[in-house]
Amino acid sequence: MNKKKRDTLYSVWTILILFSVLLVLFALLFASFSKDYSPRTGKSAKAAASAAVSAPAASDAGVQQLTTSAALPKSADAGDTYIDRITFLSDATTLGIKTNGLLKDRTETTKVISTSDGTLPLVGITSAVVSWGGESVPITDAVKAAKPDILVITLGENGAAIMGQSYFTSEYTNLIKSIKEACPDTIIICNSILPVSQSYASANSMNADTIRQANNWIQQLASDNGCKYADSYSALAGEDGFLPSNYDSGDGLKPNSNGLNAMLTYLRTHAVT
Repeated sequence: MNKKKRDTLYSVWTILILFSVLLVLFALLFASFSKDYSPRTGKSAKAAASAAVSAPAASDAGVQQLTTSAALPKSADAGDTYIDRITFLSDATTLGIKTNGLLKDRTETTKVISTSDGTLPLVGITSAVVSWGGESVPITDAVKAAKPDILVITLGENGAAIMGQSYFTSEYTNLIKSIKEACPDTIIICNSILPVSQSYASANSMNADTIRQANNWIQQLASDNGCKYADSYSALAGEDGFLPSNYDSGDGLKPNSNGLNAMLTYLRTHAVT
């Protein structure tokens, strides 16, 4: 190969090499501009992308209320004579029916079955004892002695956030069965768990949906066991699902007299027929 041809070949190679280098530099430059430099807060890009895909849409948020044949429909106001037919098995949220003197015999009423302070956990409920006639007796003994025409049960607030559906349902159902065995003629109304304040909910690992979900469990087990269900929650809850200040006794858990009277009004206007 003569010198002229060799020089021409070298020139072509040089041009090709320079062109290849320019292509590589261009590719690197393009990649640097297209890279996502958005900030990450302790998550990898992969984890963030996964979270974005799995996050529920706003329209999917919130527990939808269950509707079964157990739910009591709106009725004419049955009045105080209807309330006089009811005995209440109450936890702390409705003990104020007695302590605030909201029934006919005021604070001397025997129409409220509970402990002295309303502590009545759903866990182990069938072995719990209540105050009745100056003694501590099993719940079924107290109900049998009271011989109620209608029994309204308000329980479960203290189990809503810590018990799964199966455990919650099992404990509640066992109580219903034991009461039915002791008092087969008594009409049982499973009352919803009442709303709590937002501050109380936050302090106890709850939110409005915690209670709504548990109320669905209560309505379902009421339906499965031939009982009625009263959605008193809806009569007290604000638009945000929490107990409003005008119904709050001050601790965020127990409704005041206004709130409990709203519950009694709901029961009168959703009466068993």
